[in-house]
Amino acid sequence: MRKKPDISKFREILHKTGGNLTKVAATFRVTRKTVYDWAKADDKFKDAITDERGALVDECLVSARVLALGIPEKDEKGNFIGWRERPDGYMIRYLLSTLGRKDGFGEPQDEDADIPQDIDHGISIDSWIKDKLK
Repeated sequence: MRKKPDISKFREILHKTGGNLTKVAATFRVTRKTVYDWAKADDKFKDAITDERGALVDECLVSARVLALGIPEKDEKGNFIGWRERPDGYMIRYLLSTLGRKDGFGEPQDEDADIPQDIDHGISIDSWIKDKLK
């Protein structure tokens, strides 16, 4: 395995590549597996990757916020006169249903919702297997 870079250089390259581990590996002339091995063996490297990915999520949330709320057009007095970009209702719904779930937005999550409670139709799995083995 090629020598691991110091953590500050790793963080610098990780940031410059936007957290793209393929590009990080290419910069250090190692495989992606080697980068994963560095992270597995050293919590500082693992944390650096987690931090960079968290920063990307934060940037995405900023963009999602702009999509959800739109960009209003205002006159010189600050009065609303129209939309430069209209709010995206789908993004509003998505953000409320995910980020606002604890506040009562979105659909209730029932862990057993997809599991039928009473099955009174069909055949038993044992019968099906016996039939297929004939």
